[in-house]
Amino acid sequence: MAEEATLPEVRELEADYEILAELGRGGMAIVYLARDRQLGRDVAIKVIHAAIGVDDAVVARQLLEARTVAQLQHPNVVAIYAVKRLSTRGLALVMQYIPGRSLDRAIHEDGPFSPERAEAVLSDIAAALAYAHARGVVHRDVKPENIFLNDETGRALLSDFGIALSAEGGKQEATTDLLVGTPAYMSPEQIDGIVIDGRSDLFSLGIVGYEMLTGIRSWVDEPVSDVMYRQKFEWLPPLAECRPDVPDRVRIALERAMQKNRDARWESAGAFLAALTDDEWVPLSTPVGPVTGSTNRVAAHLATTTPRPTPLASTVAPLETVQFRRSEVAADGESHAPHRGMFVARRSTTTPASRGSGRWIAALVGIPLLLVAAAVVQLRRDPALQARASRWLAGTPDGAPTHADSVQAARLEALRDSAARAESLAARHAADSAALAVAAADSAAAARLVAARDSEYRALARAESTRVATARAAAKPVVVPPPTAPTPVAAPAAESTVVPVAIHPPAPSLVSAGGAHTCEVTGGAVLCWGANDRGQLGDGTAVRRTGVVHVESSVPFTQVSVSVDHSCAISRAGTAYCWGANDDGQLGTGDAESHMVPTAVTGGRTFRVVVAGGAHSCALTASGEAYCWGRNSYGQLGTGSTAGSDAPERVATAVRFVAIAAGTSHTCGLDAVGKAYCWGQNSYGQLGDGSVIVRTVPEPVAGDTHFRTIAAGNAQTCGLTVVGDAWCWGRNSYGQLGTGDTQPHDTPTRVHGDVTFVAITAGSVHSCALTAAGEAFCWGHNSYGQLGDGTTTDHVAPVHVLSTATLAAIDASGSHTCATTTAGSTVCWGDNSDGQLGDGTTTHRSSPVAAAGGR
Repeated sequence: MAEEATLPEVRELEADYEILAELGRGGMAIVYLARDRQLGRDVAIKVIHAAIGVDDAVVARQLLEARTVAQLQHPNVVAIYAVKRLSTRGLALVMQYIPGRSLDRAIHEDGPFSPERAEAVLSDIAAALAYAHARGVVHRDVKPENIFLNDETGRALLSDFGIALSAEGGKQEATTDLLVGTPAYMSPEQIDGIVIDGRSDLFSLGIVGYEMLTGIRSWVDEPVSDVMYRQKFEWLPPLAECRPDVPDRVRIALERAMQKNRDARWESAGAFLAALTDDEWVPLSTPVGPVTGSTNRVAAHLATTTPRPTPLASTVAPLETVQFRRSEVAADGESHAPHRGMFVARRSTTTPASRGSGRWIAALVGIPLLLVAAAVVQLRRDPALQARASRWLAGTPDGAPTHADSVQAARLEALRDSAARAESLAARHAADSAALAVAAADSAAAARLVAARDSEYRALARAESTRVATARAAAKPVVVPPPTAPTPVAAPAAESTVVPVAIHPPAPSLVSAGGAHTCEVTGGAVLCWGANDRGQLGDGTAVRRTGVVHVESSVPFTQVSVSVDHSCAISRAGTAYCWGANDDGQLGTGDAESHMVPTAVTGGRTFRVVVAGGAHSCALTASGEAYCWGRNSYGQLGTGSTAGSDAPERVATAVRFVAIAAGTSHTCGLDAVGKAYCWGQNSYGQLGDGSVIVRTVPEPVAGDTHFRTIAAGNAQTCGLTVVGDAWCWGRNSYGQLGTGDTQPHDTPTRVHGDVTFVAITAGSVHSCALTAAGEAFCWGHNSYGQLGDGTTTDHVAPVHVLSTATLAAIDASGSHTCATTTAGSTVCWGDNSDGQLGDGTTTHRSSPVAAAGGR
């Protein structure tokens, strides 16, 4: 097993438990699968080990969890069997083992749930909460990571009561010096640190339900202070618009659970459960939050139900839950990682004046002033924007929005996202009250906002709501100018004036990297290695392979493409074959059954190339017709609807494509002259059309840049021009666009640097490209070394891959990258948890290693 099994804490447990495998890890703990030697049952053991500097507070919190959960014997609560104090000052919790996945992983892998599936999970967790609340236990950290789906029983179970409040701890008082929870799921009263009850857990469960149905994790990748501000004052897009197929009783039950004012929520988890499952239930006559995009309703609700937030000290200490990455919150209040871990912040009793203006600005209450400081700079430069902003921030009704209004609204959003964040560090230290007063003299709008300090939050919320409503109502896509820092490189003048000529896209790579497995084509055979829980290796088993195995097929193949947990290939005769997971029909076999060996795609069509997306697949015919099948919740099949299909469906366009790429929930293609088209999910601008509007049919990418190849990742897209310049657009939280910043770009933006490339690939949160000389460059997230530069440091611009071999092709996906060399061998680097690097180990590699047994 993993080398961590030699830790003193683990050796101390081996007398009673046989350690079988590692299930997950975080900054403070490792979870192991083990077998109780006496009882013969499988258990999960969470080890808080001394190597992380365990202190008495951590131990006490885990002991509290054990005592709390010991009171809760319920089929929807993960049971704790024993707690052991270790001689190394560590702690081990022996828990019920749940064969299955966390809800977080299920949403990530499966996408939005059907209403029936979401309702079943909500009912189970509501039952668990009703049981806990009746015994005086408030969970305080209900989120997808703490919910587990049992594959054997079909039940959902709630875990991690490590920060729960229980009657055993005595009377609860306002937590004036301690704020605990996960910001994206915390209730407004939990953020304020006031006394909470079971209705706070209902708010969190409402957010979880919304995420299950829409696939949207609220305000991820934003600073902690921004997340808490949005959680208190802003509304998520109406569920009726995102998922019109959700029954009214489920929709209204969730909307009431997510009310900012806790008195407007369900009075108990039992009441929520009854409303959720009772077909005869009649909703209240009064509205439960903003069910439309009405700015006035949002503003009125904010004005009457939300108090001004208590200032939060800038010194915050993050503490993550067992299974997930640490949320790093710096002393300036900015978070530089997704807010998925538990958050603990101590409220300072020091007055703002004694801390100095710079640190006060970094506190939660200072966020509006940061925006004002950035706004002043831009308003001074742009009188037209100044006039428009003055109307919005003063609350003047605009009446029917015009397209010009939409553009100005988008510019204000671009200002907030680029100027206020890209220059946030400088702004925080310069934007004290005196500096704002001086700067505000140049802008009447900003001066009014600074003077009306008590209405800052509401004014900003009103402006934000106006922007969202206006953008939705606009008849044309909203085009957002690129951020000003760093300045994007303009397209070469010659390229925009030359008449486009026919392109010749490069041949598909013979190696393909998936979520946690890899496949390659050699001599007509397909070889695969890595994760195999859904049969994605095609060897007829569900056994993980750290070395290379042959796909069971006598059919000779010419090209292969793999994704999270399915794989597809093209035979020499042009028939498409797929294997692996098939929950959404992504194999195209006319059913929803998983296939552990290659199975022909139904329809009898002949294709020349196939690509595997998150849970959908697409292929091109020799004449350029595009067909897609599988999940279609965001229109990624391009058929003009969001209805999925278990058989190939023609993409609804007259465009004939010469290249196609499939991302997690979007698809892109190139026409004969290199014009790019995209369709599907667009929450980060990955379609490149200047908007964040979902498209169910192909939409041209903005601009006149023409590409010779295109690649689609999780939520980003990249392309190479005919002269080898790399351009990317979409999500950029880790620098995966390579543009020198971490701001999203909804139109193509030039990758930083002057290197030209011949091939490009987009992974989950990183991207890579290959030069004509066979050198590889990567950029973006690098937690497992997937950039191949010998480090685990993220990079917002291309860095050189440390390869001693000359590379001929490259492909990236989840958290690893693979390439073929000119000598015909395969090398991989990055995450190796499931053996996806093919070197016979599960050791992560930050530079290329040879795949054992490869070509």
